[in-house]
Amino acid sequence: SHFSVRVLCFILAIALLVSSVLGTLNIFEAILRPFQYLFAFYNAVFAAVIIVLDGRSTKHCRCADFRKRIFTAVWCLSSARGRAMFYMYVGSINLVMLPESGLMSLIYQVIGGGLCTASLLILLSGCRCFRSFFNSEGVDRSEHGIQGGAAQAIDAIHGAGVAIKMEFMKIRAYVRHNPVTLKLFCCLIAILLLGLSVL
Repeated sequence: SHFSVRVLCFILAIALLVSSVLGTLNIFEAILRPFQYLFAFYNAVFAAVIIVLDGRSTKHCRCADFRKRIFTAVWCLSSARGRAMFYMYVGSINLVMLPESGLMSLIYQVIGGGLCTASLLILLSGCRCFRSFFNSEGVDRSEHGIQGGAAQAIDAIHGAGVAIKMEFMKIRAYVRHNPVTLKLFCCLIAILLLGLSVL
């Protein structure tokens, strides 16, 4: 269910935050392995964002204000698909960019695999085909059932096309209303990629 996936992501984010903070406490690591130190710092930031996104939302909690700020700055995280893609990104970098120590490598692999699994669960729960499959009581192989299945497939394809068009329109509107923010973001990404290439 949606709640259990949120709890899973919240627990994985806390584990990622703790392991990343422990990784950033070693100052000598920054001198000897600056790339791993930077990776631990980014992981801590990503974990904090996930905690704010999946933490309980109340009016008296300050997380609600941080959540609104995150949604305003990065609007794609307000949708389930956007969060799923963010979790997939964080999970995949934790699966690929492993530290050299054995225990920390295992911890990052478990966290990365958990976030990738949660991402796939979120994406599949939003798919109309899987929702209708899980809500159905079986497969009807009669001619009417096959025609109904074809109609459902066509509806699902049409719904996916409409969703893609809506996402494109959101991106276009965001770029139109925030050209400076987008240019600044692209510039920071380019500087980061250049720095990582030099390292």
